[in-house]
Amino acid sequence: MSRSPPASRRDAIAVALVLGALLASPFYYGGTIGAFAIFVAAGLLLLAASLKFPSVVDYQRIAPMLALTSLGYLLFVYQWSISADTSIVPTWSVALLPLTVLVVTNVARQPLRWLLAALFLTALVIAVVAAFRFVAFAERATLPLIDANNFATLMYLAWIPFVHVYVGRAGCATAWQHTAAVAVTIVMMMALFAAESRAGSAIVAVAVAAWMLLAVLGKVPWRPVAAICAGVIAAYLIVRVGVSAGDPSGISIERVGDGVDVRTAMVKAAWEMFREHPFTGVGLAAFRLFYVVQRPEWEQETLGAFVHNDYAQFLAEGGLPLCLLLSLFAAGAVVTFIRCAVIRPFDVDTFERAGLAMAISAACAHALVNFVFYIAPLALILGAIAGALWHGPSSVQQSRTPRVAALSGLGLGLGWIAWLFFALDNVSYGVFYAEPVPGTAWVRADGARALKYARIAASLNDDRALPVLGAASIVHQLALREPDSKYLRSRALADFREALARDPWNPVTYLNMAGHVASFPELTSELGDGESEEELLLSALAIDPDNAPAVDALKAHYLRVGTPEKYAALLEVSVLPRLEAFKRSGDELVERYMAELEAFAAARGDEALLARIAAERDRLANIRPVRLRIWGDRLTREH
Repeated sequence: MSRSPPASRRDAIAVALVLGALLASPFYYGGTIGAFAIFVAAGLLLLAASLKFPSVVDYQRIAPMLALTSLGYLLFVYQWSISADTSIVPTWSVALLPLTVLVVTNVARQPLRWLLAALFLTALVIAVVAAFRFVAFAERATLPLIDANNFATLMYLAWIPFVHVYVGRAGCATAWQHTAAVAVTIVMMMALFAAESRAGSAIVAVAVAAWMLLAVLGKVPWRPVAAICAGVIAAYLIVRVGVSAGDPSGISIERVGDGVDVRTAMVKAAWEMFREHPFTGVGLAAFRLFYVVQRPEWEQETLGAFVHNDYAQFLAEGGLPLCLLLSLFAAGAVVTFIRCAVIRPFDVDTFERAGLAMAISAACAHALVNFVFYIAPLALILGAIAGALWHGPSSVQQSRTPRVAALSGLGLGLGWIAWLFFALDNVSYGVFYAEPVPGTAWVRADGARALKYARIAASLNDDRALPVLGAASIVHQLALREPDSKYLRSRALADFREALARDPWNPVTYLNMAGHVASFPELTSELGDGESEEELLLSALAIDPDNAPAVDALKAHYLRVGTPEKYAALLEVSVLPRLEAFKRSGDELVERYMAELEAFAAARGDEALLARIAAERDRLANIRPVRLRIWGDRLTREH
């Protein structure tokens, strides 16, 4: 019979699993794109937590119990989401933070140092690549994260603790170590400034000011602080020279006031959602579904998925308890920083803890104006830093009481069960969305196999609409091949209805169902309220106003039934005000819509509309489509 590895080996394995989860996490890009990466990361963290059984649960320590409470509440609030298919992946993404805290708070001190060193070296390598690409190609720093503000968060989360280690140990550092610390600062700050993150730059400025104040108060030696300040200034000047020389990416660090109105509108919308769902919220990532109807017409700057204030978004999507958990996390970090950096006498270990607390506090402040806690790699890094900050020997490491063992076993068991359901979801993404999930291409290649899988998946988890939608689409294709089969067309219609009943917030369901209804006019007598082709397509457009396929399908419908004036009205009322958003899909699409609308306006002599179109064309002339640069895939970004 094999014996369990000793505790030190288990700790080393747990740290390796956390690092594996971190390396997997940047391959998630939002929605279902790359959801398999979150599945892998969550599985690795659950395995690491299982290695630390039962000490991952310790009711005598605040940090692990707060993390466990957060995980339990995330599971609870997910069940109340208005759209389970929308919320499942973001829920797991946010859950990576408390999962990492559970693991890291319970590893030994030496493996913990290895983990922090590995996290820092990973960030440093990313910074070197970003700084090189900025100097060589004048490229805005984003990789491996998509959003530049999140990239800046990654940089300062690694850099702030590094500075505290350097300043705390500067008294015994050699000359080359001082030089290396300044060089690291220059590289990491070049990468941060090249990301064009106003909040990230402000956080660096506040951190430098705090260290200078501590030096003035005599809490820390002033020479290493001065060296770090010089490195930050040098990095800023290098980036400014690159910007002033003219770069094709359009980097500018001077747009301080931009976006305030947009964020205000989003926060107001989030507040209204909270008022309607104060305890459970609408479900993680469901903000965008409600924001569609509350979004001001002038607000086309964002995708509408994030409030750009995690506290407001947690309030809207997870209710008051989830926002309170985040607030406790932030308050704990701020209090710990004040105690370690200001109140207690200086010593190396205490000052290093202050660096961890400062990094978390900075991210929590950044979350007031951006989305931080929804990003999987940042959630993992924040969890690791928080675990190191509130690290301590478990009071149950030796005793392992039956109560603690039972609580640990129950929590881990529920976690693994939820993860298995998540596995089912990922297989569905592979089968029906062609996501790169191992083994799903074989299922997807055969319609009979895919349909059989859809039926099994739908029966195993009746919260999910995706398998039913997949079955409906497959049966629709079968009906097209056998147009005389009344059973197939009626069965597809029934499947579409069930998919809508399970999740009425997916525009793809309405779009596909409209295609089925259009393909079989014989179904007209079987349709209920809201099930005509036009009504289904308008419903899809109501959920997603930037849905170009729905606009084009409505065009085909209106031209087919002889009502082109309705298409003209659709372009004027729904498309023209949102051309900036449509331009994300490309110039050709926007130009086609404007040309069609111009033709309608010219035909009826509407000079006012022609003037609006001309003004909109001029306004959009300098706005380019967005192509996201993705780690390991597409390597360019335009915006």
